[in-house]
Amino acid sequence: MKTTRLSAAIIACASIHSAHAQSGGTWTPLITQSNGGWANLTGTEVYPDEVRPARAIHMVHLRPTNVAMGSTGRLLFWGRSVDNGQGVTPYVWNPFDLSNPNRPFGTFTQTTPLGYEAFCCGQALMADGKVLIAGSNFRPDPIGVPPHHYVVPGPEVSVLNPDTLVWSQMPPAFELQRSRYYPAVTRMPAGKMVVNGGQAKLYVLPNDPENPHPKDEFVVEPFEVNPDTVNALAAWQMPVAELYDFLNYPFVFPVSPSEMIFVGPSRHNGGLYVDLWLENYPTFYFSTAVGGDEGGRILFGGSSETWHGSVVLMNSVVYKSGGLSRIHKTIKYGNLPATNEAEYLPIGSMSTDPLWTFAASMNYARIDHNLVALPNGKILALGGSLYHDFEREEPVNWVNQAEIYDPGTNVWTNVTDPDANTFRGYHSTAILLPDGRVVLSGGDVGFDEELPGQPPSAQIFTPNYGAGTRPQITAGPDEIQIGSVGNSISVNDSSVSKAVLIGLGAVTHSYDMNQRYVELDLTGTGNPLVKHVKGPNSSTQAPVGWYMLFVLKPDGQGNMLPCQLAKYVKVVLPSR
Repeated sequence: MKTTRLSAAIIACASIHSAHAQSGGTWTPLITQSNGGWANLTGTEVYPDEVRPARAIHMVHLRPTNVAMGSTGRLLFWGRSVDNGQGVTPYVWNPFDLSNPNRPFGTFTQTTPLGYEAFCCGQALMADGKVLIAGSNFRPDPIGVPPHHYVVPGPEVSVLNPDTLVWSQMPPAFELQRSRYYPAVTRMPAGKMVVNGGQAKLYVLPNDPENPHPKDEFVVEPFEVNPDTVNALAAWQMPVAELYDFLNYPFVFPVSPSEMIFVGPSRHNGGLYVDLWLENYPTFYFSTAVGGDEGGRILFGGSSETWHGSVVLMNSVVYKSGGLSRIHKTIKYGNLPATNEAEYLPIGSMSTDPLWTFAASMNYARIDHNLVALPNGKILALGGSLYHDFEREEPVNWVNQAEIYDPGTNVWTNVTDPDANTFRGYHSTAILLPDGRVVLSGGDVGFDEELPGQPPSAQIFTPNYGAGTRPQITAGPDEIQIGSVGNSISVNDSSVSKAVLIGLGAVTHSYDMNQRYVELDLTGTGNPLVKHVKGPNSSTQAPVGWYMLFVLKPDGQGNMLPCQLAKYVKVVLPSR
């Protein structure tokens, strides 16, 4: 396929408008027990602080086991192993299961264990709602020659069946071709899964306590594609590796059935920013901007960097905020402060060069925060810290304030803050529930350790969506075809005037690999309580798979009230 190389110049910055008044929404601690944990995760035993299987460093929104009206999904989550890298047991939280009076915020269930350290893998939902994870964290490699040994990541691929909560680890023939950790997993429009980037960094560790890291061999990994859209039971395909590479959890999104755009983080090479291009499937587009240190290029716009920032895709526009203020070869990046800059990039058409545009700056600078698309079309920014450096992770550098961005008005507004005594920066997660609330969890102080007395915990945020009673969906389709018309939705309020799809989240390390926000065309019918919704315009806009369908109504005060509970739907290709 012909190479496409795109460059962009920064256009005039949008005027900055910020609102510093606190407003709206409430935070609720998940658990009221004195131990401050999530719950008695096995139903009988409270895990002590030093046991960390429930730390929600990875969190995935599972589709429900059925799609009946009123059905609710569950959250899959896991952290590190507790047995020296030999395995991890993820948990599933059902926040809506209130059948047990001793569990006021839902119930927890274990999945089958994973027999390897799945921390720092990539993750996304497949088209049928299975969870695919790829890559793993470091483990000893026997190829080392004493007194040295290597510590390397792995090529593992596993798939979770959300109905049985059973993991299937792929046999060696269907593992990744390259071992990697910190990769991104992306579902393409027709359902193929693509794994991008990550590192295969070989730590050479001698038996010398005075010089524990004499050599680090840094290797970044190219992408590879799995053609099996159902179970990943096929060999991964990887073009020539030397043509390109990506770094940690690259932010990538489809722009056609066979093309993607890479929007960060940039590769930093000797103080300069380099742009890359490919000639193999899928084609990657890159956006660049003039500027930077020493006459170099800054990828992805403005003077901000995407390292340890966060992104969200809404209506084919990428919104980015935070991250490092500037990478420079002479400064350790952990010593660089966070930025509060925000930018956006339309990616709906690649017929012209994609141009980043400054949005209003956040009220707070943040690194390692999370962005969550809300059903009313706004963006919630949560957590973070002022530095990506474990030596600076004292409370004075935590960013506990929450704020919401309105793309329509270009304003960031402070909202009610979460618990200021809990770190929600590096390794934190945030994800949208079908009732419009947001779960905030995870976070490691010092990158790898929790604070003493802080076992796994979470909070739920209920945004103030507006005044009045939120509408309800009383009937709706289980599937919506791309481009279809006449999908009937029954509601209990005739003023419903908007419908949106939001992809079930799959978040880790400030990047939700599955989150999508797609506004749908909604028309009236002869019955004011029945609406017709059109399917997404293309599978690029909404890759086939599972979504939450929200309907909204105006509250008369300039706000849009989302329905009380979203309807889970599966987006499918047109029938032939």
